[in-house]
Amino acid sequence: MSDRRDPPGARGADADGARSEMPFLDHLEEFRRRILWSLGTLFLAALGSYVVSGRLLTILVRAAGQLQAISPLETLTVRIKISVVAGLVIALPVILYQGWRFVAPGLLQNEKRIASGLIVSSTLCFMCGGIFSFLVVGPASLRVLEGFATPEIKNVWSVSKYVAFILKLMLAFAIVFELPVAIFFLSKLGVVTPKLLRAKRRYAIVLIFVMAATITPPDMFTQIMLAVPLVVLYEVGIFVSAAAQPRRRKT
Repeated sequence: MSDRRDPPGARGADADGARSEMPFLDHLEEFRRRILWSLGTLFLAALGSYVVSGRLLTILVRAAGQLQAISPLETLTVRIKISVVAGLVIALPVILYQGWRFVAPGLLQNEKRIASGLIVSSTLCFMCGGIFSFLVVGPASLRVLEGFATPEIKNVWSVSKYVAFILKLMLAFAIVFELPVAIFFLSKLGVVTPKLLRAKRRYAIVLIFVMAATITPPDMFTQIMLAVPLVVLYEVGIFVSAAAQPRRRKT
């Protein structure tokens, strides 16, 4: 049985058993259709999220104490921003599914099973990262930052600046929690191996701390709170990479 792979978007076998490939223009049309489905789902999810954006805003600012709006449109802008982020979280499984449907015709049967598992694991890791940031990192960072106030300077933050701070943290942690999934995918492609990950561990840790300092607010505590989970996820990724390696058949 042939193990030849078809390119993404290829058609199945025809009546004579030969495989025919999708023409280039049809391939672009398929890509456009998947993009439109993804954008449409994101739009509807964001629109639906706006209905509850007031409640979401209340949850987000609960740990901040007193906030202020310094422009007439600031609260509205914040609610729209929250709606877009919430819509992205809701639409993420559909977006990943549309990407999978686009490349699925070019995958082997076992690769299709792996891809469907990646959709579920990617969604779970994304949500776990955001929840971890909101429940642990965000409140802890705020307590540290509040400590820099003086009797002459009170902590009365702008609602837009505060929400942007929290959402940035949540998105940063949601993305970096995808590290094991990325390592699994790269291991399947043969780009990385457990041996390589162990050999480059020291360099990876340095890079992790540099990246944490780049994508987080400029306080050491928040940077450490991001870097430490990343180091743990890197170690988990080594075991994930080992599990992704094809098993050698005994002769």
